[in-house]
Amino acid sequence: MITKSGSNALHGALYDFERHSVTDANYFFNNKSGLALPSWSRHQFGANTGGPIKRNKWFFYGDYEGLRQGVPNTQISTLPTPLQVAGNFSQTHASNGSLITIYDPSTLVTLANGTYQRSPFPNNTIPASEINPVSAAVAKYYPAPNLPGNPVTGALNYVYAPEQTVSIDKYDVRSDVNLTDKTRLFDRFSQERDQRYTPGAMPLPIGGGGSVWDTFTQEVIDVNHVFSPTTVADLNISGLRGKAAQKGATWGFNVGSLGLPANYTSVALPYFPVYTMSDVLGTDQAAPSDALQTRPRNVFSLEGSVSHQHGKHSLKFGEDTRWFHFNEYQHNQGSGHFTMSRGFTQGPNPTQASTTGGYDFASFLLGDASSGSIQTTSPMSTQGSYYGLYAQDDWKVTSRSGFVGK
Repeated sequence: MITKSGSNALHGALYDFERHSVTDANYFFNNKSGLALPSWSRHQFGANTGGPIKRNKWFFYGDYEGLRQGVPNTQISTLPTPLQVAGNFSQTHASNGSLITIYDPSTLVTLANGTYQRSPFPNNTIPASEINPVSAAVAKYYPAPNLPGNPVTGALNYVYAPEQTVSIDKYDVRSDVNLTDKTRLFDRFSQERDQRYTPGAMPLPIGGGGSVWDTFTQEVIDVNHVFSPTTVADLNISGLRGKAAQKGATWGFNVGSLGLPANYTSVALPYFPVYTMSDVLGTDQAAPSDALQTRPRNVFSLEGSVSHQHGKHSLKFGEDTRWFHFNEYQHNQGSGHFTMSRGFTQGPNPTQASTTGGYDFASFLLGDASSGSIQTTSPMSTQGSYYGLYAQDDWKVTSRSGFVGK
């Protein structure tokens, strides 16, 4: 990274860039749904200045830049209808207009020919007594559809336009000192902080989403000394720290309030659980959803070199020493991931899938997941070091050719 240095003259600059939604037209789907234009804004601003602290001797330079951005993130999804949330699928149709029949997995029988068969729920409705209490508790968080949806299937019946935001701050501070006519020193400190928020396709807590943070901090001290017109030495000391972190937007949610068992909630992070479905939008789908991560890492380095010009030979000798520290704590499925499919409610033959048999939200209401998992991860910490010596000879054999030896 190369930055400017100060000089004997004081200089500086200010700048600002603005864009706001007051000059924009609304989106087609927002107009169609009767939604107002979401706020869109970009505010990028900064300043820099440099000058003398002591004329011809000591100089300073500094800069700052900030970014604040909010972008509308209009999303159209398929949500369960109030009838479906109550277990009633009498109005659930396939694209060809046929009723999607919901079969009761508890009615499985073996026929004389060795095949299996299920019977449909009466009136294509799951009785309230058979709806899993955890599923019922989760389903209450679904918002009601706000679009008419497809006239046959009812799909794409919900629009949501949250704001996706970015916030960045970065700055550099540098000081240059002429210690003597032959010795110069500079010290630079830099930092950048980024925060990005991604919303889900539904309001919290069921919609999910979350924030990602990145912070980078670096300091460099460099001393340069001229021994003679042909010999120069340089010593560079630096430290770099980076920290990446992410956290879901539903952090703090009481998982036990959904009725999940104590042996589950004792290991689950306080996030809304993730249920993945394809017939309707699942819960907590927008990353980082239920992820929790912190990843600090450090790099410290010490580099020294001596350069010498001898006739047609440019000689350079030096050393490079580095120390690495890497730490990580990460949960990718901290509150549990469950995948729902049509398999538990399809039929009449449960082994044969069709477009008119089974519905994954019906399987969800019964509490029948095709797969599920929860992750717990222990923190990890590693460190290492690197040491190197080098010698290099750039030999200018002729004015048109050369040779490099290392």
